[in-house]
Amino acid sequence: MTHTFDAQSYTDLLIRYQPKPIVTESENDRAIALAQELEHRSLRTPEEEVFLELLITLIEKFEAENYPILLELPVQFCITSWMQKV
Repeated sequence: MTHTFDAQSYTDLLIRYQPKPIVTESENDRAIALAQELEHRSLRTPEEEVFLELLITLIEKFEAENYPILLELPVQFCITSWMQKV
């Protein structure tokens, strides 16, 4: 059976959890816990799938801003390391 997207059910999820941009570690931890809870449900509704995608987007944005991954080329890394020793 195909379950169609129910706007009211999605609205209820939004009202219940009130997602917003994440600005603190504790907010991020709560968002991660909720995302994990949704991920582990064996049968998610389409509304829960969309809500989970929203949570993941908020988590990724917070983590990208607060935990940037510096991708240096190996040569740049060697030069930077050498310059720090000099």
